[in-house]
Amino acid sequence: MKTLIERCCLLLLASLACVGGVRAEGKPAVKAEVRPNARLDTRAPEDTVRAFYTWVIAHPSSALPAPRTRAPLMPLLSPELARWISEAMATEARCVKAAPKNEKPLIVEGDIFVGNYEGASEVAYGALRRDGEVAEIEADLMYVDRRHAKAHRHRAVAWKDTLDLRLVGERWLVQNVRYAQGNSLSANLQAYIAEGAHVCGAP
Repeated sequence: MKTLIERCCLLLLASLACVGGVRAEGKPAVKAEVRPNARLDTRAPEDTVRAFYTWVIAHPSSALPAPRTRAPLMPLLSPELARWISEAMATEARCVKAAPKNEKPLIVEGDIFVGNYEGASEVAYGALRRDGEVAEIEADLMYVDRRHAKAHRHRAVAWKDTLDLRLVGERWLVQNVRYAQGNSLSANLQAYIAEGAHVCGAP
C-alpha cells in the first residue's frame, strides 16, 4: 500500500505531465534552448529577430563573445557579418598578444549587439518592413540598472536600434544592427579590424 507521501508525489507528477513539465513516461522534459548544432527555423524574418534578441538579452555586455558563447548566435548571422565577427576576434587575439606588459591591449569593450554599452534588459519589436530579399525592423530596447532604486533617474535607459535582415537561400539572417547614434555593428567591427591591423600588426 502506497504511503500518503508517495500518493502525493504521484499526483504532482501527473499534474506536471498535463502541463508539459514532465513527459508522459515520467522523464523530465528538456528545456527549449538554442544549441550550436540545432537547425534553427529562420524561414520567417520574425523568427530570426526573436532568436537574435533572445541571445542578446541573455548575454549583456558580452563584447566579442567567446566561441562557445557565440556558437548559438552565428547561424543567425549573414555570412558577411559572421566573417567580420570572426576577423575581429582574430584581431583582438593579436592585440592581446602584441600589447606590452602592464599596458591595456586594444580590445573590444561593451555590448556590440545593441546601442548601449551595458547591454539590454528588455526588447519590444516594431513593425517589420520588407522589400524583396531585405527587411528591417525597429527594436525598442531598455537597460535596467538594478543597482539603483526604482524611480532613480539612472535606473533605466531606453533607445531604438534597427535590425537589418537579408534572405539567404531560404533563411532570413541578420545583416547588420544600426544604432540610434548613427553608427552600426558592421561599421564598428570593420573600424576595429582596421585599427587593429595598424596598431597590432596585420594578420
